[in-house]
Amino acid sequence: MVEEADRRKELLDLHKIAVEEIRFEVTLNWQRTQYYFTVNTAVIAVAAGLLKSDERAAAGMVMALFLVGCVLAYLAERMIRQGHTYYRRAVFKKALIEHLLGRFEIVEGFSHPAASLAIATTRGMAEAAKILHDPDRYVNKAPTRGTVTHALLWMARIFMAIDAVAATYAAFITFG
Repeated sequence: MVEEADRRKELLDLHKIAVEEIRFEVTLNWQRTQYYFTVNTAVIAVAAGLLKSDERAAAGMVMALFLVGCVLAYLAERMIRQGHTYYRRAVFKKALIEHLLGRFEIVEGFSHPAASLAIATTRGMAEAAKILHDPDRYVNKAPTRGTVTHALLWMARIFMAIDAVAATYAAFITFG
């Protein structure tokens, strides 16, 4: 009896850690995204300001700045994807612990499928059976269209396109 109580206490402690890990992943990923997007915006602003100069040397610097921006946007996209994978791994662990705690059972007196004690704040988290049945598929699934993560990936691609087009334009000014 004591062993079962100790196991349940350990699982509850692990559940708390799993929820904190999810919160950490979301916060870290958002902070990194803000950093990359802020730096890329600054690169575009500085390079665009220098582009107004009539000097060819300035155009070379502008081209280099836009190329740096392009690399930063590429890194941002990779970071957003990787951060999403880390987040999904943490969600899997939380779901596994909740399964062991019996949190997915419908609370007596309720019939709605969401009437359990599992923490399922997102549509993805609510699909616990899919998460637990095929964790690799869940963890490696690309961000779904219409989600914030999907939109952030598109923003990184837009930054990359702006930087690439502007770097090409600056190259024509410099060499052409």
